[in-house]
Amino acid sequence: MMASLAKLMTVMLAWDKIKQDNLDPAVTLIEMPVDLLRGSSDYYKFYKKGEKISLSTLIQSTLIASSNEAAYALACWHSGSESYFIPQMIRKSHMLGLTNSHYTSCSGLERSAYTTAQDMSKLAKVFVSKYTTLASYCSLKYFEFNGKKVSNTNKLLLSHAAVIGLKTGNLVGIGSNLINYWIDEDVHYISIVLGAESQESCYELSKRIMHNYASLTASES
Repeated sequence: MMASLAKLMTVMLAWDKIKQDNLDPAVTLIEMPVDLLRGSSDYYKFYKKGEKISLSTLIQSTLIASSNEAAYALACWHSGSESYFIPQMIRKSHMLGLTNSHYTSCSGLERSAYTTAQDMSKLAKVFVSKYTTLASYCSLKYFEFNGKKVSNTNKLLLSHAAVIGLKTGNLVGIGSNLINYWIDEDVHYISIVLGAESQESCYELSKRIMHNYASLTASES
């Protein structure tokens, strides 16, 4: 299962177009094509259909608050519709060598999408090294818009100072995912947890991985 990990590919493609067209994402506005997507939570609803929102704001809410509507708006802006956007996701995944991943939506709400820890590791490495502005958004603890403020969906950011990203992916009935990114003594680490039984167990597994790396590093020093 992939869930909202798909949003990393969505914002990467949006960023590619921003750079290609030499746009300023802070001042480039696009019209919201939807109000609330089926399967989305009102808690993460920030925008109204027809409202003009900057690309920068949409990208940040996609990464920090995992907004399905923001991801959908980016996909429609990029390709005209989500159905035209998905082939672009698949094309880029092939370019990146993600041989065991399949994208079926820009948000990850479609349950037929799938991936592997190895593929997500490849994607994460490209994301943090080639898309540094986007990666910096993932380290922000909160997203706020029009007076509404929500915490980053990666709760480890709030409890572990070394954590600086990267992306959660949760889908009811499927499981919980987390690509965790942290730095310890100038060494960059990425861990992947896919299909955990709950968000709590996903975070516990991720913390255990962090602890094991820290113990290993300490024993080698």
